[in-house]
Amino acid sequence: MIIFKDIYGQNKIVSNLSKAIEAQKNHHAYIFNGRSGLGKKAIALEMMKILNCSKRKSSEPYCGKCSSCLKLSHFTSENFIMLFPEKSEPTSQERDLTDSMIMEMIKEKGYSDIEYSGKFITIDKVKSIKDFALLNTIDGKYRFVLIDQADRMNKEAQNSLLKILEEPPKNFLFFLITENKSAFLPTIISRCNVTDFSPISDGELERFLKEKKLGSDNRYVSKADGSLSLLKKMYSGYGEKIAEKELEFLSIMENSTPPDTVDLLEKFIADDSGSDKKGKLSDDILKEILSGFIFRLRNIYLIKGHNGLLFFNKICQMTNELIYMNKRNINQNLLFLNFYLNYREEYKNCIVVAVKKT
Repeated sequence: MIIFKDIYGQNKIVSNLSKAIEAQKNHHAYIFNGRSGLGKKAIALEMMKILNCSKRKSSEPYCGKCSSCLKLSHFTSENFIMLFPEKSEPTSQERDLTDSMIMEMIKEKGYSDIEYSGKFITIDKVKSIKDFALLNTIDGKYRFVLIDQADRMNKEAQNSLLKILEEPPKNFLFFLITENKSAFLPTIISRCNVTDFSPISDGELERFLKEKKLGSDNRYVSKADGSLSLLKKMYSGYGEKIAEKELEFLSIMENSTPPDTVDLLEKFIADDSGSDKKGKLSDDILKEILSGFIFRLRNIYLIKGHNGLLFFNKICQMTNELIYMNKRNINQNLLFLNFYLNYREEYKNCIVVAVKKT
């Protein structure tokens, strides 16, 4: 039995969540993990509507018409707050841009990416949850905290959130949306229900194209790696270039050897399909490439048992560091070369040594 109605793919996830809702055995905190475009925010937002819908009958989806559904659909509900990376003092232009992207995400029912202005979610943001918890609710419904790009909480923010998760307010549900769960403190992971999102099937991607009227040409479906956001970008030409860059980067990391690596990385960065006018990869393109790179890496190494998981988690941490260091305007050629050297060292330590032992 599935009571979610506007979700593409992820049948196992929505089936498990449906059973939990019907049995009234919801976890107080969820980590939704996976690359962009797999429906993490979409499922979180729909689950909120299902739980608080005033007209929903058992074994049915939310009605979409009651006051609670409408307010949650427009992010105006008094029972909902959303945290995300934001500068402490964003400019009016940055605030307007974020607001417009959030409105687009609302329109797309969670199936839309947002590039926020800030690098981190700070402790002050997390403390706002405590203020939210103090507010009285007269309807007795659930209250929701959605933290988008939650892996960008700094250590202080994570420790502050941990205290809340240890003694969560009554009828509170937390949704931590992330592409890299390894960035969380182990104590946070232990207090959350961790759900790993899988690629969306080609059939569901084709259904998405048809329903969104993006065209009948399905040639990009197999290249989208099960990601709706990447599929949409394919039709602008941007996504296909990103997919090519992901494969190029993976090939360099896996197959190249010095000194050829230096030349390959320089070409990778300076290539017109990815670089900006300054001859370097922009922050958003770099994040897209690394997100896809991690996604592809997962498919390669998670089948190798414990040592594959250990290697994969270490590389996830390294990609986060690379994204952070790139924002500090350090020479990209040096950043990528250092990443490559560390990648090969971790591969040798985790994978090669494990093979020798067996």
